[in-house]
Amino acid sequence: MNNYYIIGTKYGGDRTQSTLPYLIKRNVISIGFCWKMDLTKYYCKDLDRLDLILRNKGIKPSDIGQTKRFLLLKEGDIIALKSVGSPRGKMPRLEIVGYAVVVKREGIIYRHDPKEFPKGLGHMINVEFIDFDIKRTFELSYAQTIHKIENEEVIKKVFGEYTEKFNELDKLIKSDNNNGTNLKNIDKILVSVSGTYLKNAFHNIYQQQIYDYYYKLFNNNIGRNKIKMEVDYIDLIKIENNKIELIEVKPFDSVIDCIREGIGQLLYYYYKYLDKYDIETEKVSIKIIGKNKPNYLEENFIKYIKLNLKIKFDYDSWERLRSV
Repeated sequence: MNNYYIIGTKYGGDRTQSTLPYLIKRNVISIGFCWKMDLTKYYCKDLDRLDLILRNKGIKPSDIGQTKRFLLLKEGDIIALKSVGSPRGKMPRLEIVGYAVVVKREGIIYRHDPKEFPKGLGHMINVEFIDFDIKRTFELSYAQTIHKIENEEVIKKVFGEYTEKFNELDKLIKSDNNNGTNLKNIDKILVSVSGTYLKNAFHNIYQQQIYDYYYKLFNNNIGRNKIKMEVDYIDLIKIENNKIELIEVKPFDSVIDCIREGIGQLLYYYYKYLDKYDIETEKVSIKIIGKNKPNYLEENFIKYIKLNLKIKFDYDSWERLRSV
C-alpha cells in the first residue's frame, strides 16, 4: 500500500536555503535533523531506542518525531515536496514544487551524508522524481518538515492526479502486439514502487486516451484517415488527408519539459521512418502532445522551434483535445 507524505525542501534556521536543485541532482529527499548522526541501523527499526538516545542528547521532541517519521519511509511511498507550508498572514498556504516516489537503489533506501550543505544533505532517502519545475498552491497549512497524510480529502487534493491514475490502471487490460496495438501495456504492481514505472503509467494512460480520441474521430479507423499506436516504437501515427504525423505523448505538467523530452525522440523516429518507407518529406510532420496547454512563454518557445526547425513541428495538449 502506498503512503503519502509532504516533505519540506528548505534548510537553515530561517529556512531560506532551497535543497530542491540538490535533491533533483542526486535523486533523493532529505532532512537535516541530527545532522552528524548516521541513522542507518535505525531505518525502519529500533525507533524507540533511537528516541531515547536522541532525548538524552537534548534533541527537541518535535525534531525526534520528524526524524523517526522520515526513517519509516518505504519503497513505493509517494512524496509531495513543498517550498512553503506555513500560513501567510491568516491565509493557509501550501506550495508544492515536485513529486517523487521512494525507491530502492543498489539495495539501499536510506543514506547518510554529513558533509556541510550543499555538498552534503544530511539524511537522505532514495527517490525517483515524477514531476518537478512545477508550482501548485493549496489553501492548506503543513508547517513541519515532514507530514504523513492520511486524510482522504487532502490526499485527493494534493496527490489527486496520482491517486486517480492508480484507480484508472484497474480499468485497463494488458495486451501486446509488435505490429501495433489497440491497448497500451500498464503494470500496476511495478508502477506502485518506482517513479520510472509511475511516469510510464501516466504516459501510457494519456497515450491510450489520445488514441481512443482519434479512433473515435476517425470512425473506428474505417476509411482513409487512421490512427495507429506503437508502430516502429512511435507512440502514435496519425494518417489524415494523405499526410502522416508522428506523435510523441509526454505526461509532464510543464510544456517545456514535454518538448525537451520528446523532440529528440521524434527527430530520430522521423529519420528512421523516412528511410524505411521512402516517403516524401513534405508528407511527414512531427508533433508532441503534452498534458497541458502552453502559457505565453511556452507559446513563444513553440514558435521559436517552428521558425528554426526545417521539419514541420507542432505541439498540442490533451487538455485541449478532451475539451473539443
